[in-house]
Amino acid sequence: MRRIAGDLRPDQIARAGLLLVFITLLTLTWRKWGYLPVDVGREMYVPAAIATGKRLYFDLWYLYGPLIPYWHAALFRVFGIHLGILLAAGVSIVGITATLLYSISRIFLPVWLSFAAVFAFLMQAFQLNIFNYVLPYAYPAAYGAMFSIFMVWLLLRYGYEPSLRYLVPAAFLACLMMLTKLEFGVMGYAVIGCALAIEAVRTRSIRGLARGLAICVPGVVVWLGIYGWYVHAGGADFFLGENLSILPGSHFVTHFSKTWNDFTGLVLTPSALAITAAIGLSSFGILAGSIMLAARSRWARWLLPAIALFICAVPFALPDSQTANGVARFMFFNPGMVWVCVVVFSMAVAAWWRTDDPAAQQSTIMLSTMAILSSVRVLTKVAPSGYSVFFDTLVYLVWLVGLYRVLKRFPVHLDGRTGKVLAGILCVSMVAVTFQNYPVRQRPAMVSSERGMLYASSGLGQSFSQVLTFLEAAKQRSQRFVILPEDTALYFFSGTSAPSRWYVVIPPDLPPGEATARYIDELERADLRYVIVSNRATPEYGLPLFGVDYGQPIFAWLHEHYQVVQRIGEYEAVPYPREWGVLIYERKPVPAPADAGATR
Repeated sequence: MRRIAGDLRPDQIARAGLLLVFITLLTLTWRKWGYLPVDVGREMYVPAAIATGKRLYFDLWYLYGPLIPYWHAALFRVFGIHLGILLAAGVSIVGITATLLYSISRIFLPVWLSFAAVFAFLMQAFQLNIFNYVLPYAYPAAYGAMFSIFMVWLLLRYGYEPSLRYLVPAAFLACLMMLTKLEFGVMGYAVIGCALAIEAVRTRSIRGLARGLAICVPGVVVWLGIYGWYVHAGGADFFLGENLSILPGSHFVTHFSKTWNDFTGLVLTPSALAITAAIGLSSFGILAGSIMLAARSRWARWLLPAIALFICAVPFALPDSQTANGVARFMFFNPGMVWVCVVVFSMAVAAWWRTDDPAAQQSTIMLSTMAILSSVRVLTKVAPSGYSVFFDTLVYLVWLVGLYRVLKRFPVHLDGRTGKVLAGILCVSMVAVTFQNYPVRQRPAMVSSERGMLYASSGLGQSFSQVLTFLEAAKQRSQRFVILPEDTALYFFSGTSAPSRWYVVIPPDLPPGEATARYIDELERADLRYVIVSNRATPEYGLPLFGVDYGQPIFAWLHEHYQVVQRIGEYEAVPYPREWGVLIYERKPVPAPADAGATR
């Protein structure tokens, strides 16, 4: 495997520096990740419920593949049901991904630009909101991102040394990706197909292609067999419609797929693509031109880095300014970076076709292919925060590779001092565009139970702890309850189970009509003493208020049979509540019969 020339000492320093960054961010954000009322509760509750005997999909609604919930359930069975197990898994994901990413980066970049690539990943991985790698909105997204980078690591080695020792694990990994989150599985098989096709063209033989496809067959049989069994046992509408929600006629696809795709950035309209292309290529041109000017002009050598640092400093001085943050993102991390990946891919294909260092070009093709495939999921919203953090790691790396290679042609070499200065500025820029997602001082309140603890904001933490105390007392009295419309973390921390496979009833999850009627019937049969209703709003789906914009039959049943007995926190039924709060409903007493006092 080719490596950028130089001794090992810079690599050792860079790795030690990244380890220090890793430890610093881990310490700074310890137990402050995620947001308890939403998706992270599902990622706690589902494997815990599996570990106690429930079946995924049949007893627990779930929208991703079965691998990660059963993996986490196995960890719970071995080590006990505790939040620390999930956090350890998340920290391990970050460490493994960072190690693989640095190894990949060093194939294409000098030491300090490789450092900048991994630094960018770490700054995204430890953010406090639900889009992080330690306690994310969905662990399958974090595992899928790690698997995709592992896939690139394997295929880069396969490009230099076509061998079964790299292809067999790649095929196995693609199977795991398919069982984790479907889009990652599709990416995995697509990039394997690309590697096999390149090798077939290079050798002018389809024997290697046929062999590679044959190696993939066992893994395909495995995941097809697993998914096929679920379809056979539950039916296509149940498994692919209610759970994975990929059928064209499913509730989610019919009513919410466009809204969700717009939210995450999967927008393919010509105008949106043109805008992102203009942003990405123009910012790349400005940055590359500035570096060239700084490398050739004494006055620019000091002025342009100062301007760049000023751009990075403004978001710190004006943290609430969208303009300040937007300028920094435009220059250093913007939605159009994927178009730079397309250019790098095109250049690599052209050079490979000319047989110009084919092994190196094949590596670039593999890297940029996976980056482009990953970016499709967040195509117009590539950003250092939000849903994008699980799909943009390789995009940023290829963007750096493009910058390095374009400047090298002029020639401006980034292997020395200029590269170190640029890497430093890039690291500062990543801090600038992500620091708003590190409000560590705003999470002083501890939420704890026998199953673990987290820190939350003052209002949320105090209210959540009060509700948890109430639920634990109800549990000790053997009084059953249900939590609506989400807030699944309360089930996990209280060590209880939802009375239905539908542990959440937000708009895209529980279909109206027959499914809702069955859900209400399950609640009625469960003999519930309490119903806890939070002000979890869902404006991201266009239906913000439970009981008003959706779930009206559930709300009608609730008010017919239950009455409010307690309010905890700042409960307010508005699309954007200021703070989290709940109403606690208790079953109305059954009225005595009219002739109860009569005697014969």
